[in-house]
Amino acid sequence: MCPENWRKATVLLPNRADFRALPGTPEKEATASKAFAFWSVAMHECCHSSMAKHRLDRAEAYAKRFGDEAYAMEELTAQIGSAVLAAETGVPMSQDAAHLQAHASYLRGWIKAIESDPMAIFTAAKQADRIADYMAGLQREWSAARSNAEWVAEYDRCA
Repeated sequence: MCPENWRKATVLLPNRADFRALPGTPEKEATASKAFAFWSVAMHECCHSSMAKHRLDRAEAYAKRFGDEAYAMEELTAQIGSAVLAAETGVPMSQDAAHLQAHASYLRGWIKAIESDPMAIFTAAKQADRIADYMAGLQREWSAARSNAEWVAEYDRCA
C-alpha cells in the first residue's frame, strides 16, 4: 500500500483471481491454497490500514524514522501483525515460492532497521499486537451486529 493511501484509509488488495495454488497442489486442494494466499495478503494490507487516524493512528510510532527505515518498520509490523492474525484465525500463511521470496527481500530492510535500533523488533511486535487486538475487536463487533441484525432493525424502526 502506498503511503498516501493509508492517509485516505483505503485498503488496496490484488484481484483474488490473480492468486494461484502452489505448484503440485492436488486440484481438490487448489481452491483452499489460493484462498490462503489471498487472505495472507489481505491481512497484511489490513494491518497497514490501521495507521489511519480514525483507526489506531499509528503514524506517530514511526515519526522518528524516515524513508527506507520507516518503510521497513511498517512492513515488519504488518508482517508480524498478519502472522498473528493468521494464527488467531487459523489461516495458514502462504508457502508459495514467490510469496516467500517477497519475505526474503523485506528481510533486508528489516535487518537494517534492527541494526540501527535493536528495540525495533519489540516496537514492531507491540504495534502488531495492538493491530491484532483491534482487528479481532472489529470482527467481534461485525459478528454481534450480524447476529443481532433483526433486533437492531426492529429497534431502529421504533426509535
